[in-house]
Amino acid sequence: MCKLTDRLNDVWDQRARNCLPWLSRMSVALMAGLTISTASPALADTILLNEGDKIQADLSLKYPTRFYFKHDAGAQLIFNEPDTAGGKDIIPKVAATVDEKGDVYLSVVSGTVGQKVAGFLTTQGGRTYVIELTIQNIDADQVEIISREARDKAEAARLAEAQTDLEDDLEVVSWRRAATHHATMSDLMRALYRGSMPEGFKSRRPSRQTQTKDGVLRQTESHYLADNVEALTFEVTNGNDYLLNPELMKMWFRPYIAVAFATDSLEPGQTSQVYVLRARVSSDAGGTNGR
Repeated sequence: MCKLTDRLNDVWDQRARNCLPWLSRMSVALMAGLTISTASPALADTILLNEGDKIQADLSLKYPTRFYFKHDAGAQLIFNEPDTAGGKDIIPKVAATVDEKGDVYLSVVSGTVGQKVAGFLTTQGGRTYVIELTIQNIDADQVEIISREARDKAEAARLAEAQTDLEDDLEVVSWRRAATHHATMSDLMRALYRGSMPEGFKSRRPSRQTQTKDGVLRQTESHYLADNVEALTFEVTNGNDYLLNPELMKMWFRPYIAVAFATDSLEPGQTSQVYVLRARVSSDAGGTNGR
């Protein structure tokens, strides 16, 4: 019932968690705090916004319409003067109320179905959006508004908190030859996620050459070697003008023992990390140079 002009489809609610079974426990630890839920209450529409975007929404002629915010709060609505050209009998007018939580309630004071009211919506976070409201003969409605900027800041704060918790809770990561395959791989992946060199590994200067495939830029960020395994962290940047699911990039990092992603979606221009474990054979004595 409402839409954002030229908005991209939001894929945050369409996560693809297809890790191998032996990585499932590790994945829970890694992904805690890396992604946020955008689930909305029943009957609510969700709009994902950039600063200055235009919100187009329908207003109920008879009932209130509620706008509520995730990671922000409403502050004020400023409506343009209604268009009275043509001598319309009924001039559209909308009343707006902002409660203590920053939720905005809109009610049609006067107007008929199809008439529009335009203006600006400002938030407590200092953001401003253009709004265009159309009066419709519909039931009461509610709209969830999410700022991409505010969402990303919240995600970064949650990531920092999650990483601090991992540093406080995890033991020193080590290459435990007697440990189970599952535990060893989990320890190695967590070390990469924390930006640490696993005990028993040696650091090799990574090749900083940038490779491009299907519009995605890839560069080796770190490279660690043990006698029979190597651990790499890649930095990837989405150079396309559309969202990407990193899971679709798994084949780009073959051959691997395990691969994990720091995020479950890459927006246009976004940079993230990919963690890869590979087996080393005797011919790899000189290293693979992060290929």
